[in-house]
Amino acid sequence: MVFISRITTVYLIIDGESSMSDLFVGEILVLILLIPVLARPFVPKLRYMEGLTLLPVTAVVVAVFVVLAEGLSLTLFPVLAFAVLMFLVTLPRMVQYTRGLPTDFFGPGAILGCVLLSIVYTGVVCVSILYMPEPYSETEKMFKKESEFRYEGNGLFATYSLWSPPEADQWNRNIVLFLHDASTAPESRPIAASLLSSEGFYVVEASFTGNCGYTSILHKTMNGRRIAGSLLRVFGQSELVFRNENLEAIQIMELNRMLSFCTEKFGSTSSIYICAEGSANKAALQAYSSNPGVFKGVVCIAGSTEFETLSAKVPDPCVPTSVLGSLPPEAYASGRLFLTAPDSYLFGLGEIGSTDVLQAILLGGFRDEGHRTAELVGRKILTWIQKRSENDSSRP
Repeated sequence: MVFISRITTVYLIIDGESSMSDLFVGEILVLILLIPVLARPFVPKLRYMEGLTLLPVTAVVVAVFVVLAEGLSLTLFPVLAFAVLMFLVTLPRMVQYTRGLPTDFFGPGAILGCVLLSIVYTGVVCVSILYMPEPYSETEKMFKKESEFRYEGNGLFATYSLWSPPEADQWNRNIVLFLHDASTAPESRPIAASLLSSEGFYVVEASFTGNCGYTSILHKTMNGRRIAGSLLRVFGQSELVFRNENLEAIQIMELNRMLSFCTEKFGSTSSIYICAEGSANKAALQAYSSNPGVFKGVVCIAGSTEFETLSAKVPDPCVPTSVLGSLPPEAYASGRLFLTAPDSYLFGLGEIGSTDVLQAILLGGFRDEGHRTAELVGRKILTWIQKRSENDSSRP
């Protein structure tokens, strides 16, 4: 039995309008909730508001919901850690409140503690603002996004995201399957996905939890994989994240389930392309080679160092195509496109330069201001697939 839950949203992004990410809004909300608690010893009117004692609990709950919705990015980590610290510091006072005892007395030690916590709070606010995710401000795009949560049996849960044009075209069924790195968010390239869907393509992304092939309990949830990947990458131990996991087999299974989802939605006559990144590149190349006629082409997004490893898996000679230049004519002749850039672009981790700026900088990358690099990647993918599709349709 398959349980399905759907959420459908229509997006219109217009040039000149910028919007803060949900992640940053969540961070600000958590920080605002903690202001009255820190100010209480110094503001007489606040001192006698006993209910303020419970605000740290509220802040932690909000932070947890943000993590569940957006994942734990390194930018969010200082806010979450400070909220937990405030909860622990004020816990004795909360116990007093639940027992009906007064909580309005603040001795010298409590006042000094609030001063120190306020200093830390200022630092956390500065980090949140300095490394806030890049706001969205793009040329006009319109697309529809539908999310489906499914229980697929045998302890496996799946969430499929379908980005589609606002007006369905019964004759144009060009589909792009985005297969992300195992340690990044399922929607790790939203700029590229929105660009493709606004230009008439269907984009499918997916995340899997539960009995999805991983042996470690931590890896059986998407957030668990993201947290482990983020922390170990920052400490230079990224090779330990999935050391005992057969990632290629797992991600081929994920790709096959995404393919089944597309067949259910669009039938078997669609033109399907794979766009892979990070750990998913090997699985994508293997699936493309093993299933002639199923996939029209595969795009691998890889840094310069990773490309050297990938090229060894391809039987035909392959030439890297820099995302910083124009696509050469020979790039359209092959069914494989290798988009590369210097390692500082952190290819393999999605649009991390605009979604998790703190982690990007700690890893030797940079802030992707205005989503310029993300937009460039999306444009290259779009141009290549459009040209390949035109060539296929012109053949007798």
